[in-house]
Amino acid sequence: MPDGIELRVEPYDGPVAQSLIAAVQQEYVERYGGPDDAPVDPGEFAPPYGCFVVAYDGAEAVATGALRRAEAAHGEHEKRTGQRDENWPDWYAEYMAAEQSGKGLPQ
Repeated sequence: MPDGIELRVEPYDGPVAQSLIAAVQQEYVERYGGPDDAPVDPGEFAPPYGCFVVAYDGAEAVATGALRRAEAAHGEHEKRTGQRDENWPDWYAEYMAAEQSGKGLPQ
């Protein structure tokens, strides 16, 4: 990590996170013509099942990152396909293996 960069876990719905998320949404509008309108549950990014991290360069918030449970992320896939996937852990394992090996991703 570069000198001076500090990572802090912060709430997804906190003012710093929301400011950075708004900036990313504006970037999506400029690049793709619209924001990412996928629904987000801030609770998915709260401990103990997830976290939202803000990177600071001195006093300035400069980047974000987040982790959440794989099941929640796969639930979005199910919403898009309109089908419940009881086998999501196998799908996710396949997805991770394919991504790491450079093979095509599973459908």
